[in-house]
Amino acid sequence: MKSQLSQNLVLNSELKPLTEGEKNTLVFIRNKKLLYIISTYVAFIGVLIYAWFDAKARWMNEYDEDEQARFFLLAPFVFAIVYAGITAFFLNYYFKLVHPYVKDIRKNIKELVYFRPEKYQTPIFAEYYILTPADKKPTVKINKEIFDEIDPNSSATLSLGKHSRFIFEIVVDGRKIKFNETNEPVDI
Repeated sequence: MKSQLSQNLVLNSELKPLTEGEKNTLVFIRNKKLLYIISTYVAFIGVLIYAWFDAKARWMNEYDEDEQARFFLLAPFVFAIVYAGITAFFLNYYFKLVHPYVKDIRKNIKELVYFRPEKYQTPIFAEYYILTPADKKPTVKINKEIFDEIDPNSSATLSLGKHSRFIFEIVVDGRKIKFNETNEPVDI
C-alpha cells in the first residue's frame, strides 16, 4: 500500500485498537455510503429494466417481423453490456469509498501518527489551521487558543483509520480536537 502520509511532518507512528466510539463512527459512515451506493445502483438497474420492456413493446408494435428478429438478436447484447458497465462502475465505487471502512472495522485497528504541527493562518479571514501529514486532510481548522499555543517544540498526535484514513481526533500539546462523521471538527 502506498503511503498516504506526508513524510516531512511525521516523527513516528504506531497501530492501536479502535475504541467502541470510533468503531461506531466507522460503522455509521460505512452504512451511509453503502446505502447511497446501493440505492443509486438499484435505481439505475430499474431504469435499465424499464428501458428493456419499453423498447421491446415499441419494437413489437411498430416494426415488421425481420426487424423484430434483429432487435431480439442484438438488444440482449446491448443491454448486457450496459448492465456490465453500470455494475463495474458501482463495484469500483464501492471498493474506493466503502471497502476501506469495512477493512478498518473488521481489523479493528487505527493508526496514531506523531508529528510536529505547523501553523497556517488565512491571509484575509481570521481562520486558523494546522498542517497535518494526512493526504486526505492536509489542513485542520483549529481555534485561536490552540493556534497561539503552538510553537516549534509542540507535538501532535493524529488518530486515523488505517485504511479509510478517516481522522478521529488530533491532540496538540494535550488539547484534543475531535471529529464527527462528516470529518468536521466538533470542538470549533
